[in-house]
Amino acid sequence: MARWVEAGEAELVSAPASGLLATAEAGDFDLIFASHVLFNSGAIIDDLERLAALARPEGPWVVIDGYHGFMAIETDLSAIADRIFYVSRAGINMRWRGRASASSTRPRALRPGRW
Repeated sequence: MARWVEAGEAELVSAPASGLLATAEAGDFDLIFASHVLFNSGAIIDDLERLAALARPEGPWVVIDGYHGFMAIETDLSAIADRIFYVSRAGINMRWRGRASASSTRPRALRPGRW
């Protein structure tokens, strides 16, 4: 996103976790990108349904970065899965070997013949 801003392709409006929803609702955005769990503070955006209510096919698109919440907090996206993009990846929280991606490998406990 920083590169888009540097190139003059985008305008970035940042908001703290406590003001994210109000900022998103008050603005006229093409894209709303938010972390589900913020790395530095551990703050959780817990009202994803309110954020998803802003999403429209023509914009704004709502993208939730779920990386720091993966396997750390229970997340049920069934009510909003048709309106948002939720991106994440497997990593140290899953104790996977190899590259940190959901498709790279399976935990040892799930490999056939190894229980």
